[in-house]
Amino acid sequence: MIEIRKGIEQDVERIMELGNAYYNESAFSSMEFNESKCRDLFFHLLQYGFAVVADDGGKLVGMMGAILNKHFFTDTLMAQDVLVYVSPEYRCQGLSRRLITVYINWAISQGVKRDNIFLGVDSGINRSITEEVYNNLGFKRFGTSMRLQEV
Repeated sequence: MIEIRKGIEQDVERIMELGNAYYNESAFSSMEFNESKCRDLFFHLLQYGFAVVADDGGKLVGMMGAILNKHFFTDTLMAQDVLVYVSPEYRCQGLSRRLITVYINWAISQGVKRDNIFLGVDSGINRSITEEVYNNLGFKRFGTSMRLQEV
């Protein structure tokens, strides 16, 4: 059985592999990958934010990271994901749902109200399936990210 657990420092190299896979598969792959910045982000999430992994007997096959912050116009505490990623060969097994459920529970335990818990849908990876999973967990579209395209 695949375990969803808190990430630890010893996971960082394997998390980097997943991070690189996410990058290569995502709509962001046209940008230059900065391994040092990615590594720093994961250490930051492990120390100050939310970082969980899907562990299949020592093989990391999924991950999720998130942060807490206050809304820029108010003192309302919000939770926002940084990324959710499951390796292609492990998709359609409910791992995203399990990762996100742990995220929701973590955010609530930190004092975030349910309607201030956010997930982004901007990686470009299986967008319609991603939105369906998020909708089934109670998330609804709230705003839109748009990207200026090269001419």
